[in-house]
Amino acid sequence: MTLPLFRPRLAGLVLGLLTGAALAAKPAAEPPLMDMTPRPNQHQRQTMDMQALMTMRIEPRADATDEEKARAQQAQAAMPMTMKMRLQQTLRTGALKADGWMPLTLDHRTMDLSMTTATGVPVPIPAAKTGSMTITARLQPQDLRFELDSLQGQQPLDEQMKPMMSNLMNQLLGMTKAMRGKKLVVGESFEMPLDAVLPMPGPGPNGGQLNGQMRYTLTRLDKGIAYFDAGVTLDMNASVTPPAGASAPAAGPVNMAAQGGGQGKFSMRLADRLALTSDMTLQTQMTINAPNGDVVRMDMDMTMKGRGESLKPVAAKR
Repeated sequence: MTLPLFRPRLAGLVLGLLTGAALAAKPAAEPPLMDMTPRPNQHQRQTMDMQALMTMRIEPRADATDEEKARAQQAQAAMPMTMKMRLQQTLRTGALKADGWMPLTLDHRTMDLSMTTATGVPVPIPAAKTGSMTITARLQPQDLRFELDSLQGQQPLDEQMKPMMSNLMNQLLGMTKAMRGKKLVVGESFEMPLDAVLPMPGPGPNGGQLNGQMRYTLTRLDKGIAYFDAGVTLDMNASVTPPAGASAPAAGPVNMAAQGGGQGKFSMRLADRLALTSDMTLQTQMTINAPNGDVVRMDMDMTMKGRGESLKPVAAKR
């Protein structure tokens, strides 16, 4: 059977936005206030290195042929597989205009992506799974409203992706709005919900739902930098219909369900709301039900290390 490949660019994009949570600086006598909103005239870059160890078990349906059972055993022999990926995300914002809106561009690039079997044999990765994506948009910081102007990629992008991505960005901003203005002191925690409808382009009734929670505990404030312990829980369900002509065991949607959780550390520079460092581990378990009755069970252990930098301001495209 052919399974829908993991979409690293989207995962990386969502993860980059979430780890870009920021604090607004206040005088030393006052606790810092939560504020995840990009500021005018910003130019920041986040680089994330990810490594995942994946184990997959294929459980053929009862009436599977001997050949299909042999292919399932062959796939099992290649486990565990190791995936390595480097993502780079660059945010640019322009000046705040009289109408309260500012231009924003978000460039997301897959700098490196590789996968190997348990014996070190490289696994070919389609070009469509690598490359870049650029979002050009407008942001209204006061009410956290987002309007997508264009969505471009190295590979042609499905037109369905545009409204889906716009909806996702508005959902992510909506999560942050609930926490704006919250005060933090050392030892206190805050939680951010991770509830969103995920873009699932393709023919048929596709859809994905993410539910989860991020929890940050402020452990230290030192020289304008806030240090946190972080934890996350995730629950995802999705249904994807393979495109016409795809090699699939039977017509119909592929249904996926995943649960996971992780922990790590995170640091922020208060003055310009820059995520300086992040170091997270994440464990997930996924079950994939193919339309022909085959079941795939996947376990993944992932480490993610990120670093941020401020760049010379450059006007956002508009």
